[in-house]
Amino acid sequence: MYFVFHLVHPQELLEALKSADHRFVLLALALLPLNIVAHGWKWHTMVLTIETKTGFHTSLGSYLYGVSLASITPGDVGEYLGRTTTIATERKLHLVGLVLLDRAQNLLIVAMLGISSLALLFIQPRMFAIALVLLVWMLGCLMYFRLNAAKNIVARIRFLRRAWITDVFEAFEMLPSRTIGLTLILSLAFYGTIILQVYFLMSAFITAKFVDVAIGYLALLFVKALMPISIGDIGIREMSAVYFFSKLGIPSVAAVNVALLVFAMNVVLPAILGVFYMPRLRNSENRETS
Repeated sequence: MYFVFHLVHPQELLEALKSADHRFVLLALALLPLNIVAHGWKWHTMVLTIETKTGFHTSLGSYLYGVSLASITPGDVGEYLGRTTTIATERKLHLVGLVLLDRAQNLLIVAMLGISSLALLFIQPRMFAIALVLLVWMLGCLMYFRLNAAKNIVARIRFLRRAWITDVFEAFEMLPSRTIGLTLILSLAFYGTIILQVYFLMSAFITAKFVDVAIGYLALLFVKALMPISIGDIGIREMSAVYFFSKLGIPSVAAVNVALLVFAMNVVLPAILGVFYMPRLRNSENRETS
């Protein structure tokens, strides 16, 4: 953030925030439940493959508590502990594998969206960029449905041939094709909702094209995913926002404000919900397993 505030003075951010059209901010905030439900539902469909009696309430709480711990750990590693400690199962390693699979799926989708955005942003002529986008999506979707091959790949690496590692990657093979397709749809719904939030938030500060906002933010997401080195991605997110949105003619003040507001809505608020959800999960699990 030190470098960000050298580009944009905090006073400028506050003045822009005060003069923003708060109706658009409220519209973005109204989309938050859809965002949470989309990812919570995805996690629920995955959990059901190993614990069929788990209720949606428990899966949603597990997801939110994972967000809580992820928000205070570099690389979101706390998410593994948050999700796995809130689901009643004796197959904890399989549950760790499902978290890993969920994150691998999300990373792949972010890569597909991000590379596509970077291609449209930097590659000329446009027909070459579009051709690359189509190629990326074809290969990406193929890889998405073939992530279950990870277990066989790991088994061929000698120093990874450990019983607990095998158990973790067995989870990659537990999802049937229909469930994998559903997770893809829910993941795209999740990121689609985020893009709508970003567009509404940007509209609160300036008039911008939806396509430009989407390209800029998806490129930001991709770069942020490649550098999970700070807690809550602080600094990286804002610097990336300034860089990519400036390429599209969007002022730095609006870019940083939007990046911070998206973080507050989609990370801070769900993380707070996860903390308050936690005491309710144990009772829920006891009812479901009794």
